[in-house]
Amino acid sequence: MSMITAPEGMSCVNTLHALWKNSKPAIFFNEFPDSRAPQEATISTPEKVAKLFKSQTYFDYVGGRMLKIDFDEFPELHVISYDKAFGTDMAKKVLEQYNQVPSNERFDKNDLYKFEELCSK
Repeated sequence: MSMITAPEGMSCVNTLHALWKNSKPAIFFNEFPDSRAPQEATISTPEKVAKLFKSQTYFDYVGGRMLKIDFDEFPELHVISYDKAFGTDMAKKVLEQYNQVPSNERFDKNDLYKFEELCSK
């Protein structure tokens, strides 16, 4: 599946976070484990992830992990490379599972960050 739709109401920040959590740290960190924490710190809060959307909508690698997801048409997502790397329909499964987390317990509590506001040019 090359395109999926994020669950209704899920913020782009929570969408990215859920997909990131499911991905694996880059192999590079096997040789340089001390480099992992600073990379992960770049996306450690909803505010930091939201800030990323102000400058880009395609995420190749972020926080030390491969995503290869295009958010340009959010809530529609181009996920073909993600699914190739992590398994057939994995992006959809990850988002469906994350959507079960109560809104007030999510990374971006209550899905406050709106894609349209973050990405307004």
